[in-house]
Amino acid sequence: MGRPREIGRFEALALAACVLDVIASLIAIHFLAKGVLTAAIGLVIAVALIVWVSRGRSLIGRSVLTVWLGLGISANAFAYVATLLAGNLARANPILLTLSLVGLALNCAALFFAWSRPSTEWLRTKPA
Repeated sequence: MGRPREIGRFEALALAACVLDVIASLIAIHFLAKGVLTAAIGLVIAVALIVWVSRGRSLIGRSVLTVWLGLGISANAFAYVATLLAGNLARANPILLTLSLVGLALNCAALFFAWSRPSTEWLRTKPA
């Protein structure tokens, strides 16, 4: 069974979301050294998980990545709700807000493709 388009879409969307998330993080922390290190570590972990799923054909990797992205999606959603409830949306950095929202959407779309039927069938079938 050949690699489905959905896996390619998952990989592209997840990697794009990683780049946007790192850029948003660096803007939010004003490029402080500690924050840059943390963002770099997060990027390495995320890319390793994405590659584990898309190149290593790992169902376990997909589950771990789902938890990793789920925590990030939940944290972003909570931050937006808190910002809205506090009435601080008008004071939010529009570039940071846009990057975060696009990254959130890309992560959700990546998970959709990672859990699609063709992706699941491909991940379950080990190469001969």
